[in-house]
Parts: sequence; C-alpha cells; structure tokens
Amino acid sequence: MKKNVKRIKIDSRNVWAVMISTFLLFLFVFAVLTACNHTGNVKTESSESETSPTATEIVTESTTKKPTQIITSETTGRITSTEDGIPLPADIPQIDSSTARIPITDALYYFFTEYYKLEGPAPICSKTHQALLNLADGTVDLVFAVLPTDEEIEYFDEKNVDIEARLYGCDGLVFIGNSANPVKNLTSEQIKGIYSGKIKNWKELGGDDAPIKAYYRDPQSGSQRFFEKLVWADEKIPDFSGLTLAVEVDDMGEITSNVIIDKYAIGFNIMSYVDMSFETDDLMLFSVNGVEPKTETLADSSYEYVTQAYIMIRADAPEDSSTRWFFEWFGCDESRRLLSENSELSVVFSDPYLIRLSEGNSILTFIEENS
Repeated sequence: MKKNVKRIKIDSRNVWAVMISTFLLFLFVFAVLTACNHTGNVKTESSESETSPTATEIVTESTTKKPTQIITSETTGRITSTEDGIPLPADIPQIDSSTARIPITDALYYFFTEYYKLEGPAPICSKTHQALLNLADGTVDLVFAVLPTDEEIEYFDEKNVDIEARLYGCDGLVFIGNSANPVKNLTSEQIKGIYSGKIKNWKELGGDDAPIKAYYRDPQSGSQRFFEKLVWADEKIPDFSGLTLAVEVDDMGEITSNVIIDKYAIGFNIMSYVDMSFETDDLMLFSVNGVEPKTETLADSSYEYVTQAYIMIRADAPEDSSTRWFFEWFGCDESRRLLSENSELSVVFSDPYLIRLSEGNSILTFIEENS
C-alpha cells in the first residue's frame, strides 16, 4: 500500500529571514556583555582615583586654594591703590550733603564704585542743616556743605563732638533770571533793593514794565545763609516773608525751575549746582557790578559773591577708617581732577581745622588741628 506523504514546500525567503534574525540576536548579546565588562572597569578606575590622585588633580587643587598672602592687583586684578599711589580704603563711608553738592557727591561715589570697585552706601542729601545734625549724631560719616552756624555748633557741643573741616573749593552765589528778560546786569545795591521790597518793577532797572517776583530759600539752607551773609554782610536782614512779591521755596532746583518758566522772576543759587544740573537756553546768570560769574572771576575774586565749599567729619573718626581716608584724600591731584571735571568750583585746598564754639561768646573759631 502506498503511503500518502505530505510534502512541505520550503520558501527560500523564510530561510534567509531566520538566518538574519539569529545573526542580529548574536550581535545584541555580544554588545551587552561588552558594555557590562567596560562598566566594571570604569568603577575600578574611579575607586583607584579616590586613593591615588593624578598629577593633573594635584595641580588643580594647589591652584584653587585661598591665598595666604596679602591680596594685590597682581594676584586678583583688582586695583588696590589710587593713581597717586595711595592705598585704597576698605569701603565708602556714608556721605551726606547740601543740595548744591549733589553733583560732586554723585561723581565721587560713581568714581570709586565704578573705577576702583569699592562698595558702600549711596550718598544722601539731607540739605545743609540736617546733614550737619546727622554728622553730630553719628548717622553719617562725611558732609559736604557750608560751615555750621553758631546754633549748629552748640548742638555739636551738646553732643560733645568736635568737627574737622577742610576747604576744597570756592564757589559763587549767583543770581539767576530768565534769558528773555532784557536786564542782564545788576548792582549789589539793586539786588538789596529787590529783596528789601524797595524795587518792585523791572522798569526801575531799565527793563520791561512788569512786577519782579523774587524767590528765596528757608533760613537753614546753605544758599540762604550765603545770600544773607554776602549780600547784607553786617546790615540788618529784611523779613523776606513780609514782602508782597517774594516767594520762599524748599529746594534750590525749585527756584531754578520757576525762573526758567517765568520771564520776570529772579532767584539765587550756587553756580556749580546750576551749571551741572541745568542745561537750558532759557536760564541766565546775572552779571553783578558788571562782572560775569565764572570760574576765572571766582578764582581772582573779581566776582562779588564768592562762597566756600567744605568737607567735614567728626574729629573722633579713627585714623585707619574709610571716613578719614576720604577726608585726607581731598587735596591730592586725583581729587583736584574730580572736582574740576564735575563742578565749576575754583579748586582750593586748605589744611584741616577743628570747629568749636569759642568760650565766652558765640562766634565761630577755627583751631588748627595740631595747635
């Protein structure tokens, strides 16, 4: 009997597929085994490196340690002394000032923070009277302002504080007007006439038929002190509040802003502040007795109203303090350049003085530091 045998037909394409799959599986297994072996080697090398550093690692460690020597510009790149060769202080002390000295204190702070990379609080402006009281109280370190009044020196005395002052420049008390005003020159007597109420109209001075509006400051401001001292000297100071066309304002900038928009207004200000803070063709400075206020006429005192600019500190400021460093810095060539480039001051330096209330009277006396 013939058996029926079922024949299976093998497709050659199936054979190739099986062979390729088997080969790929072999490659995968080989790759896994190789990777495991490599990982073990890495772990072993890492373990060995923890106990035996390489030469590269030794060099890296030695160069990142904090230096034990004094930091200099060679080791850090930081400037450690001024252009005049004076070693820099650790930081910037707290500075306070009158309004007129804002351009100088801002320039000083910017210079030392941006160029020398020192840190410290930004300057404040408490205005003359409060700045001096702050100095006596010890809430600020340096003050840029006019010299204190007898009243303020009495406050220092109550606090048992002496003040050291150093002259660093001469400035000018200037009378400002609107450039549209045809009057360009005033005499000293005409200025007194305006602020005493005797001269009330610009036509009396050769100008338009228009009333004069005269601006002034509060009695504790530095500019008002200069105004009263320089214009009236030993004469009786008028009661400005009783004048019909006189207007008291709290800020030097406010005086100037009002004059800029009022053709028939007049005010006074400190020349360096006006020049650094206002750039407008609407503002003019009156000549006084035929002399124009400018740096040259301040330097030779041909201009009538010359003022003084002082930096002040407490006399008990430590010799190695940043406060005293800045006080002593004023007088070097670098400080002269900073003042000349950031103000219209005629730069003049003096030796430091102590300020005290003289015994038996109430006049300001200056006692040389080493006397």
